[in-house]
Amino acid sequence: LMPEEEGFLGDFMIDIEPMPMHESKIEIAFEVGEEFGILRVTAKDQNSGNERKVKMEATGRLSKKEKNRWMKKMLKMQAIKVRVVNVETEDVLSYYLNPNAYIGDVKQELMQKGILADGFGIFYDDAELDDDRQVKEIGIKAGSALEVMQK
Repeated sequence: LMPEEEGFLGDFMIDIEPMPMHESKIEIAFEVGEEFGILRVTAKDQNSGNERKVKMEATGRLSKKEKNRWMKKMLKMQAIKVRVVNVETEDVLSYYLNPNAYIGDVKQELMQKGILADGFGIFYDDAELDDDRQVKEIGIKAGSALEVMQK
């Protein structure tokens, strides 16, 4: 993998069954980690079922200031800005959701910010969000409100 601005990230190999040209179907997914400098790549040969996952980390290439600058740029490009409302305390937080984040991770971050407490859940369109679902699977739109309330 060779991004235009940075450099070589690493090799990625997967066993692909020999087939005539254009008959192989390979599904490739890239996921930028919540932490800066983490890229997860998954490749799956649709014909054979062979799958390979790799996690690549960029260590020591950028200063903390450069990492923060890139993180802000990335958030503006892909994040979903929502309001998080604690129904009981009426606290409101403007929050940027990473579409690739899992609800369980979002809950932990909101607990650290003091918006979510034990025994409370995150609700969207009157339904509690499951910890093991990704934000992008739920269809949350920018400008939406997520409600924090007791389960």
